[in-house]
Amino acid sequence: MKTMKKITLKTATFGLIGVGLITFLALYLLKESKEPNLIIISKDFVAKKTNLTAWENENSKFYYEDNSASGDACVDNVVVDLNKVSSTDGKLVRDWLKANSKYICFEDSYKHIEEAHVVKDSDFIKNIDSEKNPRKVSYEYIKSATNTSIRSSGPNRDFDNIGYDGYLNFFTFFGSNPRFTYDTGEVKEGSYSIPFFKSIKHRIEKEFNTTINEKDIKFNFVKTKNMEGVDVIAFTVVVTNGTSTFKEYYNFSTDPGKPISYKFL
Repeated sequence: MKTMKKITLKTATFGLIGVGLITFLALYLLKESKEPNLIIISKDFVAKKTNLTAWENENSKFYYEDNSASGDACVDNVVVDLNKVSSTDGKLVRDWLKANSKYICFEDSYKHIEEAHVVKDSDFIKNIDSEKNPRKVSYEYIKSATNTSIRSSGPNRDFDNIGYDGYLNFFTFFGSNPRFTYDTGEVKEGSYSIPFFKSIKHRIEKEFNTTINEKDIKFNFVKTKNMEGVDVIAFTVVVTNGTSTFKEYYNFSTDPGKPISYKFL
């Protein structure tokens, strides 16, 4: 009987430890996924295009608590945390961004858009660097190759003035006929928004404090695997300006609009 009690006690102890570890991990992952996912809305833009009071009644519940991140490039900015739109459903976020794209102050949003995709995990950086055959293109190429599709989607539309109407998919970039597609319908894995690419250019020009020729902004795309063994797309951006070099790592997209959680890093 003593032996039975001892085994039962051990089992219970390990059970409690297991539950504790699972709870700790769940809380840790929750903390990671709760990092704010910010976009800046200009209430001035809203007021010029629709009823501001009605818009605020519908959307003020998404406001971020700290409005100091709002910037000053546009008038009467408010900060929206897209995690409050949804922290689990990328489609809800994409639909919200598409519906509100004309109200976004992109000049003040670019910092937050770019920061949300920077890879900080050293193991994943090594994984990106270990890929031997990256697909190399310039910002200029991405822009020109995309504009044909964008311009056919509506009047007065091109890469420089488009918002969240569609996404670039890069999985097709790794086939026998390398290309990427601009999708306005169903968004697939391996897709990125055009404002994201523009946010990278924005950061680079801020860091160098000068306009950079778009052909000199080099992207190196790789197809690699996440921690679950699923094929994903990641990339580096490299720019040399005089004696200075900019290099940054950007994470893959599995569900555009959905915050990147810890398990994908």
